[in-house]
Amino acid sequence: LAGANILVVPSIWFEGMPLVALEALAMGVPVIGSRIGGLGELLGDHACGLTFEPGDAKSLVRAARQLQDDASLRERLRSTGRQKIAEDFSAARSLQILENTYRAVIAERVAA
Repeated sequence: LAGANILVVPSIWFEGMPLVALEALAMGVPVIGSRIGGLGELLGDHACGLTFEPGDAKSLVRAARQLQDDASLRERLRSTGRQKIAEDFSAARSLQILENTYRAVIAERVAA
């Protein structure tokens, strides 16, 4: 993965959040993935990756060619992918979410 220029995740089944896509984004590898489940939401089209309809080989080829032909797009996706992981999937962010969950449960029990 560290030596890859692009990662393609051609899932045809719903997946919550493929770890390989998160790892690629963290390493600055642009991801092309099926617009299905958590993968489609993670990538957003042109936000931090490119998406295509599951099972649609022509749209996958279009996305791959677009990424191959557009160096500035590849560089932007590398940057936004790393930023997305740093902001949304860091240890600090995970801890914050966990603490907020515990605080909400405690507040609910105290109110009851």
